[in-house]
Amino acid sequence: MACSAFSLILILAPCCIAQKGSCLDGECAASWIQTQIALQTHVRGTALHGGHATTQSWNPSDIETAPDMNGRLCHLCTMPPPKRSDREYVQRTDCGNQSIYEHPENWDKAIVQFNRPAEEGHNASTAFCELNYQKMCADAIYNRDWLFQAKAVDIRRSYGTDYDPYYCYYNGWLSPELKALQHDFDGMDMKARRFCESHGDAWQTMTMREADVIYWRGYNRSGLPTREEALLMAEWNCAMGTVACDMAYCAYSFCELANGSIGTYDDCEGWDPVQGMPAPVLAA
Repeated sequence: MACSAFSLILILAPCCIAQKGSCLDGECAASWIQTQIALQTHVRGTALHGGHATTQSWNPSDIETAPDMNGRLCHLCTMPPPKRSDREYVQRTDCGNQSIYEHPENWDKAIVQFNRPAEEGHNASTAFCELNYQKMCADAIYNRDWLFQAKAVDIRRSYGTDYDPYYCYYNGWLSPELKALQHDFDGMDMKARRFCESHGDAWQTMTMREADVIYWRGYNRSGLPTREEALLMAEWNCAMGTVACDMAYCAYSFCELANGSIGTYDDCEGWDPVQGMPAPVLAA
């Protein structure tokens, strides 16, 4: 997701280690209720895990960054609210191991190196998880629901209110084809893989610092990306592990209106907070 993609303030704290392949129930996943209780505790200033600071560097007015269930500050890490949910979502609790605030040297490393397959004692992971950054995408993968991120974000309260619709539009992610894939985890995953494979390999050396410059250049200039900047931010998602979360976020959140403008949520005919945009009937 492009919105506020680089207002970074993360702090590392201890985490659990999962068995190979998937988190153990109760050890590396937390429910919506558990997470909300944890966040409320941290917001009041409580530090968990042996006194690790959780709020001393945190500005509570930053609506997109907050302590996670382990006491780490985490960017774009919330869960879908019940009113947008049709299932019980859970969150990974084993992320944040390579926070760039704990490891500032990671700011200039190729992002792709933080993606790793499952191995003995560790889950498969993405940079979204390892950096505790837009971590809701890691949770979307864990829940096998790409709409996890889309539902967790309310763009009307986000930094990306103006930026994100055009980011989505320039990348072609308001298309009927993507709306038809909103609830197809494997289909959207394949679409995302093909997108990244078709855009060369320059993103495989992209760093967080480079992506930061690209994002804020557009945001500070006019609040909107150029077509080139939008594409580069999409490639940043490729480097982070997948572009599927942003594809689904775009398909769920925005639509092209008859007057040529871009609508959001219930500006769009048939939008539903649980189901998203109505899926078109595509020709065979």
